[in-house]
Amino acid sequence: MKPAYENVARAFASESNCVVAGMNADEAENKPIASKYDVRSFPTIKFFPKGDDKTPIMYSQGRSEEQFIEVSLFLTIDACAR
Repeated sequence: MKPAYENVARAFASESNCVVAGMNADEAENKPIASKYDVRSFPTIKFFPKGDDKTPIMYSQGRSEEQFIEVSLFLTIDACAR
């Protein structure tokens, strides 16, 4: 899945309202944030809206690059409209 994530990150590189990021939740330094956001397995994918409401949205759609981009576009546009 890493290649798909990397391609999605490149697709959104110029979009200031969407940052694609990843972390290894098993690494000791990441365990506190993984716990805070209930990340327990790979892959756990969450969308964090820009703005005051930082409540993460669990991603449970398809795992293809195209599906990631489609849902990310929808969520980014939706978050900007608020």
